[in-house]
Amino acid sequence: MNQEEIYDKVWQDITVKNPRPFLEYKMDLIKKFFVGKNSGRALDIGCGDGVFTFNLIKQGYTVDAIDISLEAIKSTKDRLEKSGLTPCVNLFNKNIFEFEPNEKYDVILCLEVLEHIEQDTKALKQMNGWLNKGGILILSMPHRQDLWNYSDEVGGHCRRYSKEDVANKLNLANFEVEEIFDYGFPFIRFFVNGFCVPFAKKQKSQINPPKNSFFARKAGQILRNLCKIDNSFINNDKGINLVVLAKK
Repeated sequence: MNQEEIYDKVWQDITVKNPRPFLEYKMDLIKKFFVGKNSGRALDIGCGDGVFTFNLIKQGYTVDAIDISLEAIKSTKDRLEKSGLTPCVNLFNKNIFEFEPNEKYDVILCLEVLEHIEQDTKALKQMNGWLNKGGILILSMPHRQDLWNYSDEVGGHCRRYSKEDVANKLNLANFEVEEIFDYGFPFIRFFVNGFCVPFAKKQKSQINPPKNSFFARKAGQILRNLCKIDNSFINNDKGINLVVLAKK
C-alpha cells in the first residue's frame, strides 16, 4: 500500500467519538498559543479527524484544513457536521505541495506531519510563504531519533527530531523560534513503549484508539488525567514529542 492507502485505512478505523486522550492532552499544551488571540484565518495541515480544526473554529478562526487521506477529510467533515460547524471550514484532500491557498493565514497548525515529509525544510519554507507577517506556526513531532520504534515504521515516519534539528530547519525557512519544548515523560513514554507499541506489533497494525464504548470513554478520561503527571517533567529532554512555536 502507498502512504495515502495506509492513512485511509487508519482513518477508516477511527470514529469521531473514539477516546483521544493523548490528542486532548496535546491540545491542552498548545491552545495557549492561539486561544484568546484576535482570531483570523488558520490552516490545519494534516487535519486527521478534525480535533484541532474543531478547536480552531470554536476560537473564532476561519479555517482551511488539508489532509492527504480522503478518509481523514470525511472524518473531519463528520465531526464538524455533528457540531454544526461545517460552514466555517474549507476542506482539501491534498498534500502540502499540491495545496494553493487563496489568502494568507495568521495561524498554521502542522501537528505530527513534518516527520512524514522527506523534504521537510522545503515544506517549512512553503508554510512561511503562506503566513501573514507576524503569523505563527505551531508544530509537533516525534522527539529523539534514539526513541525510534515500531510505530515510526508503520506510521511512515522519515525521522524523529531533536530540538536543534527543528530549530535549524526553521531558521533556514526564515522563521523565528519563539518556544520549543519536549513532553511525554514519564507517563506517556511508559504507556506508549510499554503497551501501545507491543500491542501494535502483535496486531501488525497502526496504533489506533479503542472503539467508542462506556468503558473506553472512562479509560480515556483516566488516561488523560494520568497524562498530567508529565506536566512536572516538561522540557527535561526525555519526552517522546516536541512542540514548537515559530513566528514569521
